[in-house]
Amino acid sequence: EGRSAGLFHNEYFQGLGQEFLFYTVPAAEVQLPLAGRAKGGAYGLGLNYFYAPKDMERRSGLYEADPLNPISPVEGKFGAYDLAFSAGYGRRRADGLALGAAFKVIRQSVDDESGSSAALDFGAMKEFGRGGVPYTAGFAVQNLGPGIKFVSRRYGLPLILRAGLSRPLPGPGGLVAVELYKPVDNYPTLAV
Repeated sequence: EGRSAGLFHNEYFQGLGQEFLFYTVPAAEVQLPLAGRAKGGAYGLGLNYFYAPKDMERRSGLYEADPLNPISPVEGKFGAYDLAFSAGYGRRRADGLALGAAFKVIRQSVDDESGSSAALDFGAMKEFGRGGVPYTAGFAVQNLGPGIKFVSRRYGLPLILRAGLSRPLPGPGGLVAVELYKPVDNYPTLAV
């Protein structure tokens, strides 16, 4: 309906941290070069920054085969970060179907090695009713892209499939939701 912005800060264990910023604007307020103004929907920008402080110990691993003293000495400290900038568009149609897509640029760094890539996210939500109760169902595919290349090897992005269903609880303000989250290289997770 209008413009919105937000900032989230997460502190994890061992000094890990995450910053997330977003900004959305109705598409009718934006004049894009070569495309003009969209009649409906919204544009969004996001910045996600996950980092590990420069206090992880660097070790060569040269002594791993030594059965008496397999731990290599500390050779310094290093950090790591993951940065993703995304730009997307979404629109809700009159029939209750909402569609959206985002393009993102990803940069990762571990110690003194870095790599970059690009990826796409797609999603859909549908509002419908059964027995006089409103429901919302959703599906998303995240991280469609070629992977990130470090030195001479390319590492695949974590392709994720998500599906969910929600409905309001009787009374004011309650909602029950179920989500199935499936990374293609790991087990599915069900959240209620």
